Amino acid sequence: MSDNCNRALNLAEEVLRGFGLNVSVSGQENGDSCALNFSGEDSSLLRFENGELLDSIEHLLNQILLNEGFSAEKIVCDVDNFRSDREAELRAMAKRAAQQVNKLNKPFYFAPMNSKERRIIHLALADDAEVITDSVGEGNQRRVRVSKK
Repeated sequence: MSDNCNRALNLAEEVLRGFGLNVSVSGQENGDSCALNFSGEDSSLLRFENGELLDSIEHLLNQILLNEGFSAEKIVCDVDNFRSDREAELRAMAKRAAQQVNKLNKPFYFAPMNSKERRIIHLALADDAEVITDSVGEGNQRRVRVSKK
């Protein structure tokens, strides 16, 4: 692993220890990113509220590494395949929303979500010939709207 990835792994272990969480960390290079995977007895806490703590740890690690002068290699954190499972769930929700819009001829509004999740919805429906997506709302109330073309 690169110095960047090793440093991220060590920092993640320090942060988790500081939180008092019983979670282990493994790391792997993925092209231009470093993937850290968390697992263990307290891993469910990292998934709580759609992974807000996981997102915060990922952001913290990326900021610390940038401030320490490490390369711009992106650190991506996951816990027990939470991110891939969530992405599959969002893609399925997007398809169901498109079906509902086509059936009822009324826009569908998702619950507020972060920019990463909104992007997954937009990409899932980007090639759909019958619906369009856009983001509406401000701040933490921003959501995806699916409408007929």
